[in-house]
Amino acid sequence: MVSLLLLVLAGFSSQASAACTRDLLKEATASYIAALGSGEGPTAISDLAQDSLIYQENDAELDITEGVLSAPIKIDFSRSIYDTTECASYTEIVATTGHPYVIGTRLALDADNKIYKIESNVCETGDWLFDAKGTLDYNQERRTGEAHLPRRSCDLARR
Repeated sequence: MVSLLLLVLAGFSSQASAACTRDLLKEATASYIAALGSGEGPTAISDLAQDSLIYQENDAELDITEGVLSAPIKIDFSRSIYDTTECASYTEIVATTGHPYVIGTRLALDADNKIYKIESNVCETGDWLFDAKGTLDYNQERRTGEAHLPRRSCDLARR
């Protein structure tokens, strides 16, 4: 009986995680980045978010209308990774114009494919070792440098 119950529960958990796709995470992340750029974050992502959305900046819970999503940011660089197992994305954002920022944001989606939590680490002028321009230069250098790396065969990677 217990093993049957575990089998049924395992089936439900795989169905929930199967609903989370890379395309879903890319769409939610692209909407978040667009909302950050427009400064209309709270309204721009309202269709994608739970009513009880948890919004945090620098580990402090905030009202979403008071955070970085509330003012437009000119984004110079962004890069995202997607975790379909946890149904979450992580995005690095660099802005050097106007009010400079380096922001790392994790979006977490629930089983209904709604954003239930936004966690951001927001770095700006005055923060220890803050250098948005240096971060932008480093990321652009890495992006172009990666194109020139030699491809490795599977056999070499296994050694």
